[in-house]
Amino acid sequence: MAKHILIVDDDALMRRSLAFNLEQAGYKTSTAANAEDALAYAQRQPPDCVLLDIGLPGMDGLDALRHFKADVGVPVIFVTARRRELDEVLGLELGADDYVTKPFDLNVLLAHIKAVLRRSEAPKRAPQSSGPFEVGDLIVDPLAHTVTVAGQPVELTPREFELLHTFVIEPNRVFSV
Repeated sequence: MAKHILIVDDDALMRRSLAFNLEQAGYKTSTAANAEDALAYAQRQPPDCVLLDIGLPGMDGLDALRHFKADVGVPVIFVTARRRELDEVLGLELGADDYVTKPFDLNVLLAHIKAVLRRSEAPKRAPQSSGPFEVGDLIVDPLAHTVTVAGQPVELTPREFELLHTFVIEPNRVFSV
């Protein structure tokens, strides 16, 4: 099923152009000229991702971002003409998932959209924690708190076991300390 992208921009030509190109790339699109209409629409039919301009009439994109995150819980990519580093930092600090400045190359925007959608899908898959989990010769049993490799028990500290268990239940996620 095609991912649904909501495009929020006060420039009608930009909305139509983005919608056309995203549909050509296989996405379903909806558009809104202002944040209020976009939020109302998103609450009725939550999109998979929002492309949001900052400079909107009425509620600006920064305020809209807060509402999209709090009320709809959807990934937001700012697509805006604001090129100052301060604007980009502020947008990302307020919770935007990405920030693309106009003018942009369509292929670059599509890559940003794909990356944001990939990241947003990962947490939706609730990891199972009961197990046991098998990865090749490795077996991690969280209930018995044991690990074996090729049938041989492996001694781990509680912290090592916790880390290994986390890696096994979320194999495609990147962790940092």
